[in-house]
Amino acid sequence: MPQRESIKFKLTLADPETGKTYSKMVERHEEVQYLLGKKIGDIIDGTPLGFEGYKLKITGGSDIWGFPMHPSINSDAKIKILSKEGIGFRLRRKKTKKRKVFRDGKIIEQKRTIVIKRPGMRKRKTVRGNTIGEFTYQVNIAIKEKGQKSIEECLATAESAA
Repeated sequence: MPQRESIKFKLTLADPETGKTYSKMVERHEEVQYLLGKKIGDIIDGTPLGFEGYKLKITGGSDIWGFPMHPSINSDAKIKILSKEGIGFRLRRKKTKKRKVFRDGKIIEQKRTIVIKRPGMRKRKTVRGNTIGEFTYQVNIAIKEKGQKSIEECLATAESAA
């Protein structure tokens, strides 16, 4: 597998109190090394990432090809699993149905897709393991404990320092 020249992560921070999400690119070597090897569900200190006093929980992520991280696979490898529900899988079948729609003074025929679930359906899906590795691109993080500064202030100081 090819080696990446420079490893960088996109952190997506979710604030459960306000419902807002924030984004930050992590490119510094110290920050990248701090995140490598961490797993989904780990609670980490936010100080090395520029969030003084924050406790952060890793909730998921995806790799550079867009494959989601799966919490039950203990590695950073990309594998295929047979899944019936959960991460990377939507249990549904599409059925098209025609209907008449009144638009701009005319009646036109429109195709509409209806989603019907099929019980017992399983699919083989490609997912990434639960460990942050060199091919991980996006890391989803939830805030567990807040620090003294607001998250906007922490992000502003990180941008001005870069």
